[in-house]
Amino acid sequence: MKVKLMTVIQYYRDGRPNTSKEFKNPSWDLVEKSIKQMDNYCFPIVWLHPSEDPDDEKTLDIIGGNGRWAVLHHMGDWQHSDGSGDETEARLWESDQGYECQEQNVIKDIETVLKYVRVFYDTASYAKLKQVNTQIKTKKSTKKKK
Repeated sequence: MKVKLMTVIQYYRDGRPNTSKEFKNPSWDLVEKSIKQMDNYCFPIVWLHPSEDPDDEKTLDIIGGNGRWAVLHHMGDWQHSDGSGDETEARLWESDQGYECQEQNVIKDIETVLKYVRVFYDTASYAKLKQVNTQIKTKKSTKKKK
């Protein structure tokens, strides 16, 4: 395990201020459960930090829920892209300020999200995430050709 800290952000429908919970050395089961509970409103954000510093610039963001997620480097150097080139605006995280990206950056199945998250959990490597992204694009383009 390379992830040393996980932050889960929670919003409330009754207007209370959002809260965050930090988990040091989270187990894979806890990370997976946190991703699966994401609902795009009350639990729209999970951050995975490769150090115990919550401000670590290598943090991985998982944003969204309810069948639509974005997975990206917190500092903007990398984000999932399905390779479609669809630049239509997509909005995730319905509470508070929200998050906007392009449709090509939206993941629509939990297994793909968990694949990225598991690779980062084990390696904390964006190079490895780029390899996974290439595999996903290749698989998708092969399906289109059939």
